[in-house]
Amino acid sequence: MSESTICNFAATICRKHENAVYRLALEEKRGAGSNTYTYGGLDYLSDKFASTLQQGGVKQGEVVAVRLSPSAALVVAHLGVLKLGAVVAAIPVQMETSFINQVLQESQPQALVIDEAESTRLASLLDRPNTATIFIVSDYVSKNDFANGYKNFWREINFADADVQIAQTDEASLAYYFFAADKNPQLKKLTVTHDDLLAASQAAASDEDSFGEDELPFQTSKDWAAMEVLTGEIFPVLYRGQCLSTRDFDVKKLSP
Repeated sequence: MSESTICNFAATICRKHENAVYRLALEEKRGAGSNTYTYGGLDYLSDKFASTLQQGGVKQGEVVAVRLSPSAALVVAHLGVLKLGAVVAAIPVQMETSFINQVLQESQPQALVIDEAESTRLASLLDRPNTATIFIVSDYVSKNDFANGYKNFWREINFADADVQIAQTDEASLAYYFFAADKNPQLKKLTVTHDDLLAASQAAASDEDSFGEDELPFQTSKDWAAMEVLTGEIFPVLYRGQCLSTRDFDVKKLSP
């Protein structure tokens, strides 16, 4: 029998490129300008979010639900959860409140990350009694915690310790839960491991052995929480060392 392969996929893609400190990983277009992040920057920020989750009591194998539009926050949140060895419950942004409620009931997350713009619409779900820590992604980094004890995502990261122990995950360690509506009104849950992510990224990158530093950013207006987009486009791009770029994102334009 072969020995288990130790591979934390999030740490792998953050640290696989020798020039990670200055190689561009993400361009986030916002209003009149844009923010850029290097692979080293994403590595540092996701370490800090993993530390934030750990300090909040999230343990390896537990679930963190993330419902964010394509953004730097989405990438940092996903990488941070995976580095901790926790499981991301990826919630597509175009799904209705009833679907989100089912996902939360099924996955029982220890933490939930959502956009500030969605916090009002989802108030009925967020205010029910539960033990989940709720992180709100806000443009106001210096803003104190929100009402009801919700945490400011970027503020928590800003004050977090970057020194975190990366989880030792093997090929069978769960990385994601993806949910789809079944014919009944039951949810169909799909699981993806760290090894699945690595294999999918390696396969997608196998026919692109060379790429230049000045290569155009990979842009997509698709929902980055969709399994086929994450495993077939987003992570392969990061694995190759290319740059992601967000576009103006309109939930209404997405097909369910």
